[in-house]
Amino acid sequence: MESLDDQIQYDNDLKVTTPLKRHFNDMAYWGKFLSIISMAIIGLVILALIIAMIFGGSAMSQLMSSPFSGIGFVIYMMFMIGIMGFGFYISYLLYTFSVATKRALISNNQSELEEGFNNLRRVFKIYGIFTAIVAGIYAIMLVFVLIGGAFAAMG
Repeated sequence: MESLDDQIQYDNDLKVTTPLKRHFNDMAYWGKFLSIISMAIIGLVILALIIAMIFGGSAMSQLMSSPFSGIGFVIYMMFMIGIMGFGFYISYLLYTFSVATKRALISNNQSELEEGFNNLRRVFKIYGIFTAIVAGIYAIMLVFVLIGGAFAAMG
């Protein structure tokens, strides 16, 4: 049985009709809106994490009377900043898709449209990989929960 990928003919030129241009324009508008909002929110979260890391780490070390007691908190905050940076990158890719697609529609430039959709492809590829990783973690957790439940039922 042939898959959809086998049925796609890559050498044919597709036509970008007026309704498609409207759809692309809507996609570019909403993509730009969502990317700007998410980059602003991520920026605020990163700022809050940095402030929490500065003041929380020193507060933890004072409470525990050891200079190294807040290091775990600081490492966790740095990890969260890394996660937010990853989210910012995804938002940036969505923004570049929106800008390139809008420019392509204004100037009827095929290479700009291809650049825009290449960035959108990257966004979906990253989401797909991230979803597969999270699903794998959930599957592993489910196995351990079932094993733990079986041991709890026996004992």
